[in-house]
Amino acid sequence: MIRCKFVKPVMWNRMLLHQKIGYTFPYYTPEFGPYIDKIEAKRIVKEMVGDAIEVAPIVRILDGPADLRQEDINVNYIIKSSHASNRNINIKSGVEYNLAELRTKLEGFSSSYYDYLKEGQYRFVKPRFYIEEKIVDYSTGRSGSAITFMVYCIHGKPTALIMMEYALDRYRHFAIDSTFAMKQIAIRGQIYHDFKMPGDAIFNSMFTLATRLSKPFEFVRVDFYLGQDEKIYFSEFTFTPHSGKVVFPRDVEAQFGALWT
Repeated sequence: MIRCKFVKPVMWNRMLLHQKIGYTFPYYTPEFGPYIDKIEAKRIVKEMVGDAIEVAPIVRILDGPADLRQEDINVNYIIKSSHASNRNINIKSGVEYNLAELRTKLEGFSSSYYDYLKEGQYRFVKPRFYIEEKIVDYSTGRSGSAITFMVYCIHGKPTALIMMEYALDRYRHFAIDSTFAMKQIAIRGQIYHDFKMPGDAIFNSMFTLATRLSKPFEFVRVDFYLGQDEKIYFSEFTFTPHSGKVVFPRDVEAQFGALWT
């Protein structure tokens, strides 16, 4: 078990989920570093579950921003950071890119993500960039804007799912019960988006994988993609989702918070 290094306060059992996430910020240990590093995490999940999961292929790892090459500017690629959230460059068709400008952008992405909101786990991963081959998403194709399936796991049990199309700010939220049945959670002010929904067998496989991958942790969000071939791809481990901000209605935050004992 990999744990944050802290003694839970007296009020722990009364805290909402987002409050517990925020409380952990200073207490992450170096053991979390490899799981945060998006390059290392690919290796780790393959060691954990083998061929049960796919990972998007890495074309190459850059020596630094100045190592970005013209051949890396390819519509089939995404330039990704291994050390941060949303510091990526999706190469799109019909857009002209300037190599020097992209290198400068990567330089701007090179700071420690810990400095942003003091999420402690990011202290233990060094800035790196890599070229990743785009998957062919089950819904959006090879756009580089794959639908993300974000599975909240508490004590190794899938508890909630958020489906997200980040590029278009589209979401759906679900609670997951012990049988992997899903119930939609209404979010105030959020427009319902009719995502293309995979079948129950795929969700069951995804939640089974989340169970296995979350086993070492008290709390983690395990993110996945789904290919057109119905293969499940690992995306990343997230220990402080939404940087500890409120995500669910208060009663749901309380319900999920109570599960994290």
